[in-house]
Amino acid sequence: VLKPDFFTVQFYNVAFKYIKKFYSDYNKAPNIDELIKIFQLKNEVVDESKIESLKNVRISVYVNEFIYKYIKAFLMVRVLNSQINKVSIKLKTETPDPDNINSIIDYVRSELSDKIDVEITNSGNGLSIYNIDDHVQKNKQTKSTGIEYLDLVLGGGYEPKTFVVFQGRAKIGKSMVMSNLAARAALLGNNVGIYTVELGADKYIKRVGANLFNVPSFEYEKYKTKDATENSILNESIKKYKKDNPNAGEIDIKEAPTGRASVLEKETYYIKYERKNNKKIDVIFVDYLNLLKPSDNSLNGNMYLSIKKICEELRKIAQRNNWCIVSATQIKTSSFSSDDLGLDSTAESSGLIATVDTLFGLMGQPGSPYLKMKCIANRDGGYMNSYANFVKDMNFFRLNEDLNDYLVRNHIPGIQG
Repeated sequence: VLKPDFFTVQFYNVAFKYIKKFYSDYNKAPNIDELIKIFQLKNEVVDESKIESLKNVRISVYVNEFIYKYIKAFLMVRVLNSQINKVSIKLKTETPDPDNINSIIDYVRSELSDKIDVEITNSGNGLSIYNIDDHVQKNKQTKSTGIEYLDLVLGGGYEPKTFVVFQGRAKIGKSMVMSNLAARAALLGNNVGIYTVELGADKYIKRVGANLFNVPSFEYEKYKTKDATENSILNESIKKYKKDNPNAGEIDIKEAPTGRASVLEKETYYIKYERKNNKKIDVIFVDYLNLLKPSDNSLNGNMYLSIKKICEELRKIAQRNNWCIVSATQIKTSSFSSDDLGLDSTAESSGLIATVDTLFGLMGQPGSPYLKMKCIANRDGGYMNSYANFVKDMNFFRLNEDLNDYLVRNHIPGIQG
């Protein structure tokens, strides 16, 4: 990531180029005498005072943590300055107006968010296939979903920096699955974000509230005023829930305009939420990805590239912010009547399949209480084409898992049916 133009002093700018070339050729940095010789061979002016300043540097007296901290800070400042210059040029060459202001703001967000990450890694040896110690697998830092089948397929549950998608036909119950998973996640102590560009926030809070607080959905029809909610079964149920579940996580529900909300706006919202509330978000549910807007406005109208870009951006912000992002998407209309879903059922973009960590299919008939959930793709491997059956309880917007069913039918190794 280090570039010659990061050095504002011309001597260091030139010296860095030659030092970098020397290191590339000989796998070591040149000493002072070698650097002087290189300058002479290249007919460069040798600044004696700058050479003396290099001689006085004693890296060995500093601990690695100190060196890492200050080098990274130097790089971040230089990268930030570079991106600010690019933004300034953009604003000077493209006058903001009502037609382009959204694309300009998305450009600024992208330049000051995507491009300023600085990663300094150790270029040590890789892993040896013949070294038994190198075969030790890292423990996955997962949090249970509250559904045994999902925990099994996901290797323990929600994992930071991953992107999970559920696909299904219209009206199959994608939003219900999302609200149910959000409620379970919070109950298990996760801080949850729900970013909805389909259902209104009031509808989502009804679904999650009915589930968590054990209040029938029809009871919500009574809550048309603040006074009605204060003296209600719901209010008492919330108090009981908080008393019985002191470690339950928070749930923040944010409604955004369909087709106008971008992934970067979503990221900005939850970064601000974390800072304001001093709480780390664990899982974010996005309902649903097809209704987001790609940051590149030139893709509007090209559904294949738009969905591909949206998926790439969702996975990128999941990795950047240590979130697990869960979303949903429509299948293509030709698969609506199918009893089974596969990779060829995904609408518009195979780019989604290439980007997600895990893809599940949701199958059933609209209006039916029965739902089948199938693992279609899994980056970490295992349980492909396995499935679980659920029964939907619409009074409380819950999914009830049939544990025996999936264990018997999916031929999972080690499980006897």
